[in-house]
Amino acid sequence: MPSTYTTNNGIELIATGEQSGTWGDTTNTNLSLLDTSLDGQVSITLAATGSSGSPNFLPINNGATSNGRNRLVIFADGGDLGGTAFVQLTPNDAEKIIYIRNNLSGSRSILVFQGTYNASNDYEVPAGTTAVVYFDGGGTGAVAANVFNNAYFDSLRLGSVSVTAVLDEDNMSSDSATALATQQSIKAYVDSQVGTVDTLAEILANGNTTGGTDIAVSAADDITFADNSKAIFGAGSDLQIYHNGANSYIDDTGTGNLYIRGSDTVRLQSATGEQGVIVTTDGAVTLYHDNGSKLATTATGIDVTGTVVSDGLTVDTDTLAVDSTNNRVGIGTSSPSRNLHVSSTGSPTVRIQDADGSDYYAEIQQSTGNTIFSTRYGTSNGAFIFRGLGGGTADEYMRINTSGNVGIGTTSPAATIDVSGNARGAVVTDNDLSFDLSAGNNFSCTPTGGGTLTFTNHLAGQSGFVWLDNSGGHAIAAAGTTKINAADLTAISTAGVYTLSYFDNGTNAYVSVSRSFA
Repeated sequence: MPSTYTTNNGIELIATGEQSGTWGDTTNTNLSLLDTSLDGQVSITLAATGSSGSPNFLPINNGATSNGRNRLVIFADGGDLGGTAFVQLTPNDAEKIIYIRNNLSGSRSILVFQGTYNASNDYEVPAGTTAVVYFDGGGTGAVAANVFNNAYFDSLRLGSVSVTAVLDEDNMSSDSATALATQQSIKAYVDSQVGTVDTLAEILANGNTTGGTDIAVSAADDITFADNSKAIFGAGSDLQIYHNGANSYIDDTGTGNLYIRGSDTVRLQSATGEQGVIVTTDGAVTLYHDNGSKLATTATGIDVTGTVVSDGLTVDTDTLAVDSTNNRVGIGTSSPSRNLHVSSTGSPTVRIQDADGSDYYAEIQQSTGNTIFSTRYGTSNGAFIFRGLGGGTADEYMRINTSGNVGIGTTSPAATIDVSGNARGAVVTDNDLSFDLSAGNNFSCTPTGGGTLTFTNHLAGQSGFVWLDNSGGHAIAAAGTTKINAADLTAISTAGVYTLSYFDNGTNAYVSVSRSFA
C-alpha cells in the first residue's frame, strides 16, 4: 500500500510495509515540514499584481516545494506594481493559518483568497501591516479571514495601535460594549458620568474634538482661541470667526446671506461705545459720524443732518440727474446738455411759485415749437417786469401789464406800446417805390426811374414816414390803394427831396406830402 500525505501540511503518512530501510529519512523530512509549518518564514518577491482570474499562487500541496506551509510569508516587490496584488492559496481544500506580511511598495494592498475569487470571501492585507489569516479549506467557496476579527480578550495591553476600521458603538459604560466608537475616536466613560466634570480642562484632546450634544460654559468661564485659531461653522467651512494678531474677521464664504439679528435694537459700536450704526426694531436705521447722527431712515424716506457731497446723482433713471463732470442738472433727462436741461414727453414746463400758500407763480413752457411765458397773480393775470440789479437796487426797464400794454420807462403803460422818453425806429430802404408795411414803419427811397407808389401788407392803424429823394425828377404814379392828392403826386414827381407821411386803415394807405427840402 503506497504512502499518503496530509491535506494541510503535506506530511507523508507511511503505509504498513512501506519505506523499508528509508523510514528514518521520511520521518526526518516530515519533522522538517512540521518545523517549517510551526516557525518557518519565507520571503516571496512578486513580479506582477496578478488578477482575480489569474492570481499569484501560494501552494501547499507539495511538501518539498510549497511556500504556503511557512508560518510567516513576507511579500515584497522589485518596484511599485501599480495596483493591488492578488494571491491564491492552493489547494482550496487545505485548512491553514498563515502570518502574512505586506512589504509591497507604493502603498499597495494584497487580496488573499483560497476558493473561487469572491469579494465577500477574500481578505485584504493593507500595505505595511501583518495579518494572521485563516483559510477554511471550503473548496470553491473557501473563505479567507483575519483570525482576530471579532476577537475577545480578557485583558489586553497594547503599545501603539492604528485603527483602520471601526464599528458604530457610542456607549462603553457597560460590559456589553464590544466595538470602538465611530470616526476613530474612543469615547472614555468615567464613573458613568463624563458630563459631571467641573471644567473642560478635565477632558484633554490632542486633535479635533467632535460631539453630538451641547457644551455649556458658565458665565465665569471663557473659551479662548489663539491668534489665527478659528471658530468654523458649516459643512464647507462657510463661516469663520478669528483674530490674526492684527485684526479680527468674520468671513462668510458660503452660500446664502449673512444675518446679524437681534430681538431688540442692534448696535454697531467702537470699543469705547461710540455709535456707528443703530438698527431700531420697527423703526429707523441711523448712521453716525463721530458719534453724531448723520443719516436716518424714516417711514417716508431718509433724514440727512449736515451737507450731502456727491460726484453725481440720479433719481429714478431720468427724473433728476446731476452731471458733476460738466456741472449740469437734468430734469426729465439723464444726459443734460445745458446747465439746466428740462425735458418731457409732453410740453416741458418750468414753474416758479410763491411757497406761502398764495397762487402766485410764473411759468416757461415749450409747446410745438413755441415758447410760452405765463404769469399768475391769484385769480388774475400777472405782469411781466424786466429789471436790472447792477447798482444793487432793482431798476425797472420794461413791463407788460395785465392788459397786454408794453411800457418802456413807465410802470403804467396806457397804450399797446407806451414809451416814456425818446424812441428810435428803424428805416427800411426800398428804392422801387413799393413799401412792405410788415417790414417796418419808416422807409427811405431813392428811385432810379419812374415808378408807382405802392404800400403792401396793409395793417390797420399803422403809420410812418417815407424819405423820398427824387433828385432825378422821375415820374411817380400812385397805386389804387395809395390815396394821395393829385397836386402832391405832381409835386413829388418834380426833382427834389420830400418827406411823405402815411396812415394805413388796413385796406388803403393815405399819404400826404409834409415837406419839400429842394
